[in-house]
Amino acid sequence: MLFTGPVQINDALLFQISKAVMPTTFDSQTIQDVYAPAILNRSAFSATTVRADYLAEAHKLCVALATPGVVVDPVTFQARPAGPGEQMSPAQARAIMQAYLQRIGYQAEEGTKGGLKDLSSDRRVDLILSTQAEMSAGYAQHQAAQDPDILALFPADELYRQQQPKGKGRPWMRIWNDARDSLGETSATKATSDNGPFIALKNDGIWAAISDFGNPFPPFKWGSHMWVRDADPDEAERLGVTGEPSPSDVTPIDQGVTVTAPQGYPQSIIDAMMQSLGDRATLADGKITLKPV
Repeated sequence: MLFTGPVQINDALLFQISKAVMPTTFDSQTIQDVYAPAILNRSAFSATTVRADYLAEAHKLCVALATPGVVVDPVTFQARPAGPGEQMSPAQARAIMQAYLQRIGYQAEEGTKGGLKDLSSDRRVDLILSTQAEMSAGYAQHQAAQDPDILALFPADELYRQQQPKGKGRPWMRIWNDARDSLGETSATKATSDNGPFIALKNDGIWAAISDFGNPFPPFKWGSHMWVRDADPDEAERLGVTGEPSPSDVTPIDQGVTVTAPQGYPQSIIDAMMQSLGDRATLADGKITLKPV
């Protein structure tokens, strides 16, 4: 992949342009169970979506939304400043996606129109675009936090709510404490309410443990408004969160990766997973190797 150009490719943009289209028949839960996070982070997909052309269009829009003010050439992957009328907004991206679905003759299944199973609904399109934009931002924030100086000054992170949910919201005290208990060894505080305290050292296992995507950075759930920020060092110490985290050792997102193949699944599931990855992946000796885009 070519990353040179008149505009520097930052981590948020890199997260998006390092993806390859991955059609799949799996629902969202099966996707989370079967695919390793490292594979999902390098794939452009949507639950129960097998049309590669639709996924390619959505991916192009996610790239356009990843870094405001920047346009990426879809062939060379060179980046440049956006010109007049080229800046993409979420509303424009949604309209383009819906117009594309109409052009290819997409029809929602009976009883699903307007809901999350309807690819053309505002809810489904917004969820896809917003989640990818948030993942780009979360990945970039996580990478920036690996600077040794930042880790020394702000060794802990705090999970907080950016926006109030429309309904009851998720039981974050239970989510956090269950993840904390499952780890055994962790710096994470014990939450006493759905408002926390949710504080742990950067790179603690709690961050990936609370994530439906297996990532140590937000978003942690579909449609969640929870995010992370530097925890006040004095407050973290008062709550017993102390230590000096080391920078995480993660394979750069634009490089290939090898992960353990899922265990305990029927061969039909494994075959369907490998088919979705196409010729960029190989399976041997219980390991899946994914080539870079």
